[in-house]
Amino acid sequence: MSATLRAPGSHGGPATLAASGIAPGDTVEQVMTLRNTGSAAWTQVALTTAASPSSLLDTDARDGLQVRIDRCSVPWTEQGASPRRRYACRGTRSLVLAPGPAIRTRARLAGLHAAAPGASDQLRVATSLPRRAGNQFQGLSSTIELTLQTS
Repeated sequence: MSATLRAPGSHGGPATLAASGIAPGDTVEQVMTLRNTGSAAWTQVALTTAASPSSLLDTDARDGLQVRIDRCSVPWTEQGASPRRRYACRGTRSLVLAPGPAIRTRARLAGLHAAAPGASDQLRVATSLPRRAGNQFQGLSSTIELTLQTS
């Protein structure tokens, strides 16, 4: 099975989550396209994430970074300016991955149209730091890499 998850401006490398200067209560959004580049349909798509370098931001499952993924039936519409750019869905929005810790192993992605060969999904990945996150998160950084497994 073959899949690509591409963020705008990426050049074939892995998709990563970038959230610099994030403060408690902040959310950073990125859009990505998931495309089935193979010739067979997928029965399941799972997401595994890893951090390198790692910090308390990604190891604290309760107060650290949280990730949610939504899909839109049409391309997401950009609103606002960097670094706190937001995206709106002008079509039908659906939840693909419920909010939870940034680090996950084989988390099943639901409601994807990209399961069909040649099909694609417009995804919005929202990374947030809970309001309850304390001062111990100040000055830390983590880079979260996303890997898809299809079957």
